[in-house]
Amino acid sequence: MENKHLVVVSVDALVYEDLEYAATLPNFSRIINNGAMIKRVRTIYPSLTHPVHASIITGAPAGVTGVIRNERLHTEKSPAPWYNFLDEINCDTILHAAKRAGLTTAASTWPLTAKGGEAVDYLVPGIL
Repeated sequence: MENKHLVVVSVDALVYEDLEYAATLPNFSRIINNGAMIKRVRTIYPSLTHPVHASIITGAPAGVTGVIRNERLHTEKSPAPWYNFLDEINCDTILHAAKRAGLTTAASTWPLTAKGGEAVDYLVPGIL
């Protein structure tokens, strides 16, 4: 059986209208030409990084994931801490589903995957 891989690439603030230009860039063109792409995502308004990323890796809206803004509602600390950890999502992610299926998982420390716990086998630092 051939090994299959799923790589999810999310580019913050990239909009549909940017794809034509992105396709002219070497690395983006390889991804676009050799992979599957979701060209439109139902998001929230205002579109915020952490809630959108939570929806991408769960398939659920912000009201289900519990990630409704970039920063946690926290009145005692300033600035408020950001949502950064997988266990801050209130539902299963694609990483959890992959682990249940016996697959190996990896993630970079993009929004919400820091401290991936049992769902992430290999966690690559976001900043090297």
